[in-house]
This record gives sequence, structure tokens and C-alpha cells, in this order.
Amino acid sequence: EAARLIAVGAATASRQAFSGQRMPPRHPHVAAAINTGLLSVDAAATIITMLDRVAPRANPDDLIATERTLARRAPTLTLEQLHRLVAQAEAYLDTDGIGEREDALTADQSVRIRQEPSGILRFTAHLNPVNGALLKTAIETLVTARIRSNHDTDPTDSAPVSIPRMQADALVAITEHALTCRETITPLDLATIIIRINHTDLLTGVGAAFIDGIHQPISAGTVRRIAGQAGLIPMILGGDSEVLDLGRTQRLFTIPQRIALAERDGGCAFCGTTGSYAEAHHLAWW
Repeated sequence: EAARLIAVGAATASRQAFSGQRMPPRHPHVAAAINTGLLSVDAAATIITMLDRVAPRANPDDLIATERTLARRAPTLTLEQLHRLVAQAEAYLDTDGIGEREDALTADQSVRIRQEPSGILRFTAHLNPVNGALLKTAIETLVTARIRSNHDTDPTDSAPVSIPRMQADALVAITEHALTCRETITPLDLATIIIRINHTDLLTGVGAAFIDGIHQPISAGTVRRIAGQAGLIPMILGGDSEVLDLGRTQRLFTIPQRIALAERDGGCAFCGTTGSYAEAHHLAWW
């Protein structure tokens, strides 16, 4: 905490040249937002850390413009939303660095298992965005199916189960399946992972892509390598897309339609929850 405060202070305080002349802060737009009380230290640290990381390779004019935009938008965002925006900005400023960050995250992957004195086993996993998205999607799919099934049962029949407990049960179910079964667990056969990428970037293999629900960008080259595997579906922005309007003779939602709804609404149109836990429904029943 102290180191972060010092870093933010150093980046937003006015400077003095060797000649004694006063110089503006290294990050003037962030400094102005802090001085007016609009920007928290956590938000400022998030922005400054990214800008300093990409500064050696980014265009100076783009750096200034990005800082201005982030400092202006940050006060209206939650910290999680800001992290997502900063990740997108970093991908824009330092496209060449996306692959390097991917390699670093992959090299840092690990799973640690420790048995607590109580007898509980504690698993701590560090996965890169692609591998993490695979596990995250599988768990969320099973949890969503369980929540939906609970809607059809009498709530007095059993005690309520928390989401973390459901996620633990889902992980166990996936593991049991991997050890004993050769068929896909229902409803995992419908699970999909959406990767958003610009059409030109997909064709050239240069640029950034974003996995639905994951902040850290991945490289376009990675998308080209994994597209079509294990339920991974690239959402190509600006390119041809599958026809979504199937007419009124088919009422149930297809996977492409669910993807389009999540992209349009950003999750549940009513409460804002993530698309993994939302259901598709018609405004008019039929």
C-alpha cells in the first residue's frame, strides 16, 4: 500500500529540472483528476502502472491521449470496469507486447494444493486467459444449469446453497467426468467461449482479441491457432456473421443468438449480471 501511494505521488507531483525550473507532473491528466478529488488512488495507480509499462514502446502522442481519456472516464467506472478499459488501452498502445505478456502469463501458470489442519484441501490456480476461460466457462455453465433447476423445485425442500459452494461442486463434477466418463457432461455440450476480434486482425494475425469475461487481451495469432477448438468461437467484428433471424417458426434460442444477445446487452438486460448466469427470453412470449 505504501509503495503504491509513493508511486502515485511521484507520478502526479510537479517536477524540478536541474536548472531549477518547475516541470509538470509526469502524468498531468491523472494528477489533475486526483487534485480535484475525482480519481481514487487505486484508480490512479491502475492507470499509471499501465502507462509506465508501455511507455518505452508506445507512441508518445497516443500515450497522452490515452491518459486523458482514462482520467476522464475513470471517475464514472467501478474499479473492475476500469481494469477492463485499461487492458483494452494497453492492447491498443502496445500491440507487439500482447504476445510477450501471453508468454509470461503462460510461464507463470501453476496449481498449488495444500491440506489445511481442518482437513479441507485448498487449491490455488494461476492460469493464462485462454486456459482460465476454459475452466471458468465450464464451471459457470454447470452452476447456471443448477440455478435454473433450483427454480423448478420447492425452496423449502433443502437449505440454500451459495454460489461458491456450487462452483466447488461443479469443479468436482468436471473432475469426476474427466476420470470416469467419455461423454460430455450435460450441459457442457452447449458451453461456448466467445473471443472478440477485429476481422482484419484475424486475417493478418496481428492485433488483440478479448475473451468474454476475461480482462487480459490475447494476441490475434493465438486466436488463429485455437479457433474452433474446445467450444471456442471467435466473434468477428466487422466481418461476415451467421444469420441470427430464423423467423417465428423456431422459438428456442440458438447458440449464435445467445452470443448476440450477450454482446448486445452485456449480460442480463434487467440486473446486469454476467451473461454466463443470464437466460435468453422473448419480450413477447410468442
